[in-house]
Amino acid sequence: MTHPDSTARRHRSPGSPGKAPVVPLAEQQECGAATVPEPGLYDCRMMGPAIAIWLAAGLAQTAGLTAACAAVAACAVAWSVAVTVLRAGLTARCRHRGMRGAWPHSPWHTALAILAAGAVAMLSASLMTLSATHDAVARIAADGGGSAVLDVSITAPLQASTRRGSVCMAQATVERMEAGGVREPSSARVRLLLGSDACVLRPGGRYRVSGDLAQPEYGREAAWMTVRGWLPIRAPTALRSGVTRLQDAFLSVTHGLSEQGRVLVPGLTLGVMGQNSAIDALAPDGSVDAVYAAGLTDGFRNAGIMHLMAVSGGHFVLLATIVTWLMRRIQAPRGLLALALAGAYAALCLVMVPSDSITRAASGGLIAAACLCAGRRGQAMSALCWTVCIAVIVRPGLALSYGFALSVLSVAGIVMLCSRCTRSLGRVMPRCVAEPLAVTLAAQAFSLPVQVMLGSGVPLLAPVANVMVAPLVGFGTICGLAALAVSIVMPPLGFAFAWMASCATALMASCALWLGGAGSVVRWPSGWGGAFAMAGAELAVALGIAMARRAMRLWRRRRDARDGSVNAMPGTAAMIGAADAMPGTVDAMPGAGVSRAGMARENLGQWWRETRDLLFPT
Repeated sequence: MTHPDSTARRHRSPGSPGKAPVVPLAEQQECGAATVPEPGLYDCRMMGPAIAIWLAAGLAQTAGLTAACAAVAACAVAWSVAVTVLRAGLTARCRHRGMRGAWPHSPWHTALAILAAGAVAMLSASLMTLSATHDAVARIAADGGGSAVLDVSITAPLQASTRRGSVCMAQATVERMEAGGVREPSSARVRLLLGSDACVLRPGGRYRVSGDLAQPEYGREAAWMTVRGWLPIRAPTALRSGVTRLQDAFLSVTHGLSEQGRVLVPGLTLGVMGQNSAIDALAPDGSVDAVYAAGLTDGFRNAGIMHLMAVSGGHFVLLATIVTWLMRRIQAPRGLLALALAGAYAALCLVMVPSDSITRAASGGLIAAACLCAGRRGQAMSALCWTVCIAVIVRPGLALSYGFALSVLSVAGIVMLCSRCTRSLGRVMPRCVAEPLAVTLAAQAFSLPVQVMLGSGVPLLAPVANVMVAPLVGFGTICGLAALAVSIVMPPLGFAFAWMASCATALMASCALWLGGAGSVVRWPSGWGGAFAMAGAELAVALGIAMARRAMRLWRRRRDARDGSVNAMPGTAAMIGAADAMPGTVDAMPGAGVSRAGMARENLGQWWRETRDLLFPT
């Protein structure tokens, strides 16, 4: 183990044999001190390979291998130039401060890593594209469709159909296809459009279905099939069947709530909104009013809080907090804690409706659990980059998923900007308001270009809406998960938990309808042009803020230098001492010597305390 004083000796200024200068920890980390532990949040060494993998996989599926190779080469060159410039700047800065630090990695190593990662991603995407192109199901659908018999495995819970003529729909993976008397193997993903008699298919089961294949109207499936008949081949496993019964019991319990509860509680808990579930589509007393559900969904989207209806990192963070607290109460060792976290993440993935955001959150959680088991500190950015690399290589289709992109970019923004935004906002407002506002601003800073690509516009009141609903999300999620856990054995207790969750979602709905009305969204060009325009606008704002902060810093330095020169004048000390001895001088006045930001923070804090005492007297 390195002695604490060895770092100071190692970074001693040249030619100073005496006492080592005091070097702040942040400066030692910035200048590459080998014995200083890294904070982990800003470890961006894998960011270049992650970007290369994402670009290579996406372009290999859409534009071809030539464009993918060019993009990877450009990424390697640009990243190497950026690392070289940053390395030179940090080295000069460290030498100016009398430290012998330097950037620890060569730009050539980074370029080679980017090229290797891009090659692996292109190979994986090319193999997937080749397999999908020559698949029997995709070939028949591309030729105009036709009748076929498929052996399929249901991979996700049934949902309400979005197409007329069918009641439910299911996601399935084809194992074998028979058409025209010829049987061929297949691995295509298809969407099954089912009638009311076929809505009894269960996830995890294997079935033989017959019907008409057609090209998909949207989505990433190879084909859609309108099912005419079906036969069971193999029943789901006991575990999968139990999970299905657990989900059905919860959805049946929420069917007794109010309209907003039936829509929002399943979305907050499982990630599927109530009007989209098969239980609601088959309800004998009628499903949710479609007009009301559409208006509520539009309100959430316009208010910028639609992400609450998709299971992502919030569920995993909440579960990790509970598991960590319980394991520390029994003083469990580190390895057992990591195993418990991995098991909890796997169980959560099993009961949630599958989505790309869950894939990202589960992968990141498992990587964090592995680091914990190995005794390493949490590396948020590094774990996110490794998640992108592994997930996109294993499933190249994620490179074209908007849900995966929004999830990754939101987490990247929170990791890189949230702490800084919290410190800046905490100077002028209470911390309970600054933290959720900083999370919203940081997440939207990176994900907003992707949002405008979808044509949703720019939600102006999203920060305000997220701050207002932040205290309700945790309570509603905990009550929803409790209802999910107990509804299968004690429906009345499950209904009680679901009703408490609906109380939280009722306030969320009121906030969404209030802040998501007309005029809350600014129209913005969609597509790649709108995304680049938004990224340019955000970059211009960031540069403006940086220039303003630099100007304020220079102004303060000049002011301090001027004040210091005045205080150094002969007789100044006697004059100040005489002034201090006089009652009623300026220094005795309230607020003297306090900056404007400090005064504003103090005034806001006093207002907050007086308002709290008025509303909640003790």
